[in-house]
Amino acid sequence: MVGPMMQSKQEWPRFEPKKEFYTHVARGYDITAPAYDEVEGRNEISERVRRMSLAAAIAAFRPGDRILELGCGTGRDAVFLARHGISVVATDVSPAMVGITRARAEQVGVENRVSARVSSAAEAASLALIFPCATCANICGIRKVVKTSSIAAFEKPG
Repeated sequence: MVGPMMQSKQEWPRFEPKKEFYTHVARGYDITAPAYDEVEGRNEISERVRRMSLAAAIAAFRPGDRILELGCGTGRDAVFLARHGISVVATDVSPAMVGITRARAEQVGVENRVSARVSSAAEAASLALIFPCATCANICGIRKVVKTSSIAAFEKPG
C-alpha cells in the first residue's frame, strides 16, 4: 500500500463534505501535528493574519462569552482567547491537533474554558458563535467581526 502522502491525485477523495474527505484531511494534519507550530509560527504572513484575527476577536467578544473555533489546529488561538476569559469550543478534524490543543490548555491552566473536540467544520457549524481560524478568515475574505447580542456574525467587505 502506498502511504497517504504518496497517493496520486486521482486517488485523493473529492473535495466534498463527506467522511472520506475529512478522514483524508485529518490524516495529513495528524502527520504534521508535532511540527505544526514550529513551521506555522515561522510564517510571517500567517502570524500577521493571526494577530489581526485575534485582535478582532478580543474587540468583539467579552469574558464569559462562548465561541466556536473551526480548525483550531494546535490550540494557540483557543488558549489565547481563554486566557482573556472567553470560553472556546475548539474543533478540528485532526485527532492529533485536538490532543495538542487539550494539552496546551491544561499546561496553561485554561482547560475549564477550552473544550477541544474532533469535528469537521460541517459538523460543528450548527453552533451560534463562530470564530474561524485566521486562515479561514483570510480565505473567506472576513475583515470585521460583528457581535450582536449573543450571536457573532462575520462581515465580508463590500
